[in-house]
Amino acid sequence: MPLRPLARGALLTVSPSSTLAEVARLMDTRGVDVAVVAERKRPVGVVTTHDIVVRGVAHRFPADARIDTVMTDEVVTLPSDADRRQAADALRERGVTHLVLMD
Repeated sequence: MPLRPLARGALLTVSPSSTLAEVARLMDTRGVDVAVVAERKRPVGVVTTHDIVVRGVAHRFPADARIDTVMTDEVVTLPSDADRRQAADALRERGVTHLVLMD
């Protein structure tokens, strides 16, 4: 089964220079727990609410710290026509919990 129909809608994309507070507000407003950090339309990282709390807040980073200080810089991408098996294999092999579908 292709992954595209399972995608959760529009992807939240933020700049590496966005702040922890900005990204947290955007995630809250959009009701998502993950954002892709992109530069010139190319993914350079992934950040989750967990990253913001555990890597940022817990270490007393200020609200205006850059999001790229807490993001995971390994981005696993798959083509949008990938299937569930390809996704499961990629997640397991790379040891990550999120992946980005690319058109």
